Amino acid sequence: MARRPRLTRGGGSDRVDIMEPQTLLLVDDNPNYRSAFRRNLEMEGYRVLEAENASEAMSELARSQPAVVITDLDMTHRTEGLDLIRECKRHYPLLPVILISAVGTFDEGALAQQFGASAVLSKSRIEEAAAHFCERLQGVVRQRRRVEEELARAEAAPAEESARAETRARLAALLSEPDLDAGCKGALYEAILSLETRPDGGVLGRSTQEIERRLAQDLPQFAQLTAETREMIVLADDLYFRGEREESVSISRNIGFSYTFAVECEIKHRINKKIVRLLADKAFGRLLDGMMDARTGGLDLFFNQYVIQATRQLGEDLNADIARQVLGKMRELRTRYKADGLKALGVIVFLFGRNYAFKTVRGEQKVANPLGLKGLSEEETLALADMLVRLQHLRNPYVHPEFTAREKAGKLRETALECLALILRLY
Repeated sequence: MARRPRLTRGGGSDRVDIMEPQTLLLVDDNPNYRSAFRRNLEMEGYRVLEAENASEAMSELARSQPAVVITDLDMTHRTEGLDLIRECKRHYPLLPVILISAVGTFDEGALAQQFGASAVLSKSRIEEAAAHFCERLQGVVRQRRRVEEELARAEAAPAEESARAETRARLAALLSEPDLDAGCKGALYEAILSLETRPDGGVLGRSTQEIERRLAQDLPQFAQLTAETREMIVLADDLYFRGEREESVSISRNIGFSYTFAVECEIKHRINKKIVRLLADKAFGRLLDGMMDARTGGLDLFFNQYVIQATRQLGEDLNADIARQVLGKMRELRTRYKADGLKALGVIVFLFGRNYAFKTVRGEQKVANPLGLKGLSEEETLALADMLVRLQHLRNPYVHPEFTAREKAGKLRETALECLALILRLY
């Protein structure tokens, strides 16, 4: 059963814990589905409100304060669920919205998350894994609570710059979480910017416009980045060019997360659809099987030799062991695989974003850029793959100990901008 939040009332011997059910708003035009889904949720301890379309849902939101909105996609019209997500996040930016549909396409799922959905799930998968769905529900509720708490702390932050710097670092850490929805990101980013203003009306550090001008000098294609990437790279640059980066471990860590998350956002925006198509291709499944040794779970002996030879010219970041980890997970999950993290994305670009061949016991196996990447030369594709992996390693405090904190932050910035310059040329 899903755990519900406890409210503590009273003090001393009068202190008691009271269970309070979380209220959910379920939006679906199919009354039979709503009824069945409501019963399942109520069995897990939730209080469920219902609406059969977006208009009813917005009216219900005005009357009540649900913890989460769960909506279908296709109701009175094909994309009504997307319209509802947009309206919900416009009026209630911190309210989590989960899109559930039996007919949604990848493009519609991507749009839902762009509009602010916390998750996009299939109806059939909900029925198969109800426990996992309840865990996801609890996750988005906890995340909203953390955002609200941090925003409240930011609003009450003392005037001293050291205290405001710590608050900015906490907000930046939360902003760097990869599964944070767009509404929460926007609220956090606005809170970070508000902390730039001093009590006397002056501005702490540089303005956003100044930071963007500097970035445009170092990365001429800056304006071509997605809005989310621009926000993260501006935040990273603001933190990096502040003096306190040398004194605060948390700020240094957040500099790293901000730069790497910006790169991850941008490359996913460019190639995620290509990865989904690649995973659904039966020919790719056969290629993947040929790269792995089914008995040992490692790389095929011949393919392992190829990877060792091919990565010698790159450095020590991208190697056969990292390739084995990523391919093993891809082979295990197949179409359910999600390329999370720069290491995984670097391996995918390296192995499936260019043309090459390797020997097998049956002869030569040709790999003809199954990912369909265009815009970069062979050398540039290899360089991008290697830098993606290196960037994640640089973020890790236990890798590259030869760098000081300041040198590592500088290397992170340099590598992130190089990556972005190459990513922007991909199509």
